[in-house]
Amino acid sequence: MALAAARLLDTCSPRRPRLVAHRCGAGEAPENTIESVRYCLELKVPLLQLDVMHTKDHKVILFHDVPLERNMEKLMGVTGQIHDFNYDELPPFKQLLQPNAFCPEDAFPVAVKELKVSLFEDACRLLAGTGTQIILEFWQESEELILSVLELLKRHQLLNQIAAWGSPEKASIQAWCRRAAPQIPVLITFAQAFRVSWHDSQCFQ
Repeated sequence: MALAAARLLDTCSPRRPRLVAHRCGAGEAPENTIESVRYCLELKVPLLQLDVMHTKDHKVILFHDVPLERNMEKLMGVTGQIHDFNYDELPPFKQLLQPNAFCPEDAFPVAVKELKVSLFEDACRLLAGTGTQIILEFWQESEELILSVLELLKRHQLLNQIAAWGSPEKASIQAWCRRAAPQIPVLITFAQAFRVSWHDSQCFQ
């Protein structure tokens, strides 16, 4: 992600730490929520990473839902995946959320005030005009989702705040992102990062 966001990092002062809020500050605030967006804005974090998905009825939301993590079960107490539900059918969050897997094992649960899955457009309204840079990750192979996100970014004049977007795993998502908005840097996949690393190691032997 740092490679894809080079245009942002090159402008950062070398005397200041380069802070990135993964999942919008997961562990300190409820991940991928309006609450966490507000929290990061209060702290003036220069770069936010958000996960964007859509529901069965194509509402664009902030959420990270992969079978391995079982986030539907952890956050709302139901099984399944986010695309199995219409937005209005989603249960509320539990009032205490366990920090995500990247936090220490003894991290305290995080209290939640807004218990509903957050709409991406609400985050756009908060972030527009702040100058905060944003990385967007997609986990659903859906060109429709990417085009819907692009429309919301244009509507809220956020294109110049997108440092990078795409998928760390899916080449199809990368291709759709490049086609939709060639001016936005695309995240490299884990496989691409490995190939670059291997190539560099061969060059220096």
